[in-house]
Amino acid sequence: MEDGEQPSLSTVATEQVQQGTRVCRICGINFTTTSNLRRHEKEQHDGEEPMMCIDPKNGLYVTTKHSHGVRLPVHVQKCLPAQLYDCEVDECRDFMSIAAQSGNPGKECYHLERTKRAHVYIPPPALNTESLNDMVKKGIMSTSRQEECMALYQRANADEADSVFPVFWGEHSLSDRYIFFSVYTGEKDNWCKFGRTISTFDTKSGKWHCQCIGSRHRISCVHRYMSMWWLYQEHPHLAKNAVDTANEDIEDIEENFSGNQDMHNHQGYTNSSVIAMTNYLWTSKRIPEDLPLDLTKTEKPVPHNFEPTEVLQFMERTAQCAEL
Repeated sequence: MEDGEQPSLSTVATEQVQQGTRVCRICGINFTTTSNLRRHEKEQHDGEEPMMCIDPKNGLYVTTKHSHGVRLPVHVQKCLPAQLYDCEVDECRDFMSIAAQSGNPGKECYHLERTKRAHVYIPPPALNTESLNDMVKKGIMSTSRQEECMALYQRANADEADSVFPVFWGEHSLSDRYIFFSVYTGEKDNWCKFGRTISTFDTKSGKWHCQCIGSRHRISCVHRYMSMWWLYQEHPHLAKNAVDTANEDIEDIEENFSGNQDMHNHQGYTNSSVIAMTNYLWTSKRIPEDLPLDLTKTEKPVPHNFEPTEVLQFMERTAQCAEL
């Protein structure tokens, strides 16, 4: 084609075919260009929260808890063969229980209603032991954590479930700052009603969080290490930004050095958490041994204007310089 010559319609169509078709993940319609697909999603599916199947055997899905703010994921279960309909949000469970007592047992919460347009199950990249061994060699993970991860990985395989299922809301026109992981736990409790928990990785701060009991007690849990394993394997450039990995490994190093792991199991806090809390109290919460009398006996009047400490210090320095 010469300069300035407009492409023919047949040429444009040929280029679009060569680019391949794009499929809408919600309704399954094929599009020849990405721009047409994005336009369709915005016009037809704008405002719809994502819902994806993560376990077709047990009928488990993941969707957003709220339609605003940070889209935290929640698990729901809708297994037609076993007649199981449940949501891990307590408010939703109370809502459906009240509806059943009122003579409407088939009433579903809005999370379960989204399963009508759920994305089909697409298995994520499976974990491999080579990447786990590489993490141990590079000092990212201790051998004790490696054994825990392998044990949980084997239990998930025996249960025919994905040990780690990543959730990227950025693929659904939402914020891509957080990467969520639905992690197999092999147990059912208040924090994992369907045998899975949610761990979160902040790509900006590099910090991890998990909703399990261990995280609430400042204990580094195996679920975060399972998620870290998957992230290191599939997106190693993101795993390098994990700033709190070394802090969690302090716990393993101290346990191996002391040779007494039973002490850790009976303590409310880990050694690393006690050290961090002690440093914080020493640097930020120290109280002088001798408090001034006017601070404990005399009540100071409320000032007419509140000035920042920096401004007062600047005024005092200015006055001192003027005297000199």
